[in-house]
Amino acid sequence: PRLHHRAALVVDVAPLKGGEEELRALLAEAPEDPLLESWLGYYLAVWGRPEQGDGARALLESAAAASPESPQIQSNLGWGAHQLGRPETALAALERALEIDPGRFQDRARLGLLLAQAGDSDGAEEALRTALRGHPGAAWADRARRTLESLEGQGEGESEAGIGK
Repeated sequence: PRLHHRAALVVDVAPLKGGEEELRALLAEAPEDPLLESWLGYYLAVWGRPEQGDGARALLESAAAASPESPQIQSNLGWGAHQLGRPETALAALERALEIDPGRFQDRARLGLLLAQAGDSDGAEEALRTALRGHPGAAWADRARRTLESLEGQGEGESEAGIGK
């Protein structure tokens, strides 16, 4: 629908002046829409102020409970939870998004990044390789390649590269 498309556009160009307000206005038009709730929670988790973390988490969790079979909502919960410092929730939600839709290569790359942070080098390498095979020219591909190279180098005594936002 039109509201979903507009919300996705706001997130795609984020952070955007007035982005939070735009998403709140869209959710006000359809307050029972879990995808809109999820997009607002994601926006707040990734680009919001620290004091908005609890609200972001509540929106993401509410949306996921209302629509557990939506890979996009699970994805939003996963990366949002990562940004909020909730690694167990992040991993579980990204794994769930991929169970629902295995072709979500950005989610697979994100899962690889989180597995690398958690010390699961084998799982991280597998996820990152699969993501890169599926979408080698994606915007996230360079970061995935750097992480993969770092993981491969660990076997040769190199240290892991930092993984930020």
